[in-house]
Amino acid sequence: MHAVKATAMQPAARSETGEVFIGILLTACGLPCFLAKSNLQNTLTAMKCFRVRLGVLALLLAGLPFFLPRRPRIARRILIRADRARIFSLVNDLRNWPRWTAWNQRSEIEYHYDGPPAGAGATQHLRCARNSAILHLTQSHGPERLAFTLVWDDHWLMEGAISLDEIAPRQTRVTWVARWHGAVLPWARYMDLMRMWWIGREFSMGLENLRHLAETTAPVPEPAS
Repeated sequence: MHAVKATAMQPAARSETGEVFIGILLTACGLPCFLAKSNLQNTLTAMKCFRVRLGVLALLLAGLPFFLPRRPRIARRILIRADRARIFSLVNDLRNWPRWTAWNQRSEIEYHYDGPPAGAGATQHLRCARNSAILHLTQSHGPERLAFTLVWDDHWLMEGAISLDEIAPRQTRVTWVARWHGAVLPWARYMDLMRMWWIGREFSMGLENLRHLAETTAPVPEPAS
């Protein structure tokens, strides 16, 4: 008996759904509708709530770019149990950067260098299958701080710095900061959001690699300039 009752109710349910759909079409076209008011009213209310939520989402997406920073900034920090001079030798010589930066470990990259081997004026040219970049050290104040510029594909400039603060013997807090000029067009600032996520991830992974390198490997003498 129960199976017969369930089978008998299925056509009724499909009929009710079809009536609601037809009622919505008639209402949208301005024609009279003879459906039960409760079913039609519930469906129209749900559709109205959906349209309101969709409109709010569209407004948020349209207005968010106007509140994004015009000069995005990324900062990541890590505590490394190693001497500050040891860590500075790993960041001040650009030939050490492939040993710890995350982007240098994802694909095959060709390198060549200009200027002094380390310190201000040192330049690293890197090229992979899709991109090219020029990394240039603009300041070097060992063993506390260095500054750099990074130009991707000859048009996107990022300025950054790495600072080292000795908070205790053999305990150094390393801070990696970068910033760049954001897009002028509001809609293009969504690209800056993607860059902030990507660069933040790369900095975090790079600092973790730097920590492992500084804490577990023997110091490599910095070449004389």
